[in-house]
Amino acid sequence: MAPEQARGEVAALDERCDVFALGSILCEVLTGAPAFTGRHVGEVQRRAARAELSDAFARLEACGSDPELVGLAEACLAAEREDRPDDASAVAGRLSAHQESVHRRMREAELAHAAEGARVDEAKKTAIAEAMRAEAAEARARAERQARRSLLGLAAAVLALTVMGARGRPGRSSSSATAPPRSRSPCATPPSSATRRKRRPATPGGGRPPRRP
Repeated sequence: MAPEQARGEVAALDERCDVFALGSILCEVLTGAPAFTGRHVGEVQRRAARAELSDAFARLEACGSDPELVGLAEACLAAEREDRPDDASAVAGRLSAHQESVHRRMREAELAHAAEGARVDEAKKTAIAEAMRAEAAEARARAERQARRSLLGLAAAVLALTVMGARGRPGRSSSSATAPPRSRSPCATPPSSATRRKRRPATPGGGRPPRRP
């Protein structure tokens, strides 16, 4: 109930009384209680007639609702009717503008959330790619270390075989060089006396040596 209506000022009643009633409904929606409260109807009417709105405004400021809605409710609950919106259509227009603003902010929040999710997904993909590259680099490093160890082992084996071969060749040549001379076979027979006689030197003059009597 508007203050002028509670005072019975019939000549002052117009559309702005309905605007005050809309403000009281909005106050109840936002705070849980109408603009004027009391223990009984008479107390509520006396507060309305005196326009005791300090309690309602305190509750609206503390409700934590959207400031635009709080401001609209306070505008509708103005004690002086000249300070209120002209009629219910003006209130409806401000409510529609508020709803559009809410929808726009919600869309912006959704887009921002989607963009943030995309950034998080990209960051995850980047982290996974970095981890895979690091793992591949570690695998290459392990393979290179294994290859180096294999090459070192092969080189050590070849060196050992080379050293062993170099030690074996001089031993065989020295043993053949120092072999004792071959002795005459004990089975060889000395020359016979006939053979020794045949080898006698010839006499001077080239004649046959005289036969012994």
